[in-house]
Amino acid sequence: MDLQRSMYSYAADNLVREGDTAIFYESIDLYKQMIIRKGNYYQTTKGVIQHDQLIGNEQFGTKVYTTNKRHYVFLLRVNSDQHTRCLSQRTQILYTPDISQVCFRLQLKPGSNVVESGTGSGSLSTSIAKMILPIGHLFTFEFNEGRVIKAKEEFAELGLENYITVTHRDVLSQGFLLDGEHKFVKEGMIDACFLDLPNP
Repeated sequence: MDLQRSMYSYAADNLVREGDTAIFYESIDLYKQMIIRKGNYYQTTKGVIQHDQLIGNEQFGTKVYTTNKRHYVFLLRVNSDQHTRCLSQRTQILYTPDISQVCFRLQLKPGSNVVESGTGSGSLSTSIAKMILPIGHLFTFEFNEGRVIKAKEEFAELGLENYITVTHRDVLSQGFLLDGEHKFVKEGMIDACFLDLPNP
C-alpha cells in the first residue's frame, strides 16, 4: 500500500485510506493536519478519533464522531491553503492572498517549470506545485541545510516529491545550474522564477 499518496490524488469513492493526508477540523481556529496511519489517533478535548475507524469506512467531507460520541470533527482533504495554515513555521511565510498574487504574476499553469529560492518553510512551494501539476516541476533552493531536510520530509509526506526538487545550495554565490544531480536546471527550460533572497 502506498503510504505517501499525493495530497491532490483523489479516490473515486472519496474513502479515507491509509497514507492520505487529512485535516481534522473542529473550528475556525482549531484544526490539525495528519497523515492517516493504522494505530494512530486524533485527540480532541472531549474524546479520541482512531485512524483505524476511518480507513475504508469514512469519506472526506463528513462529520466524524469521537469513540465516546461526545464530540465530532469534520474530516477534510488538505489543500494548499489549509497546509499553509497548519505548517510548522521555520521562517516567515507567505499566506494565501500573497501566494495567489505571486502565482498569478508568474503565470503558472500545468506543465510549467519553476525555480524558487529560498524554500524556507515550503508554504509557497506547496502552492506552486499544485499549480504546475501533473507535468510541471519546481526546483527550489535553500541555503539552510536543516530547512532543506525538513522540506524534503514534508513534500514526501504530501506526495509531492516527484514534482519538487529541493537543493541545499547558496544561489547567491553558486548560481542555479546543477551538476551531478538527477534533475537539472538548464538555460531555456524555466518558465518562471521567484526569488526570496537578501540580494535578488
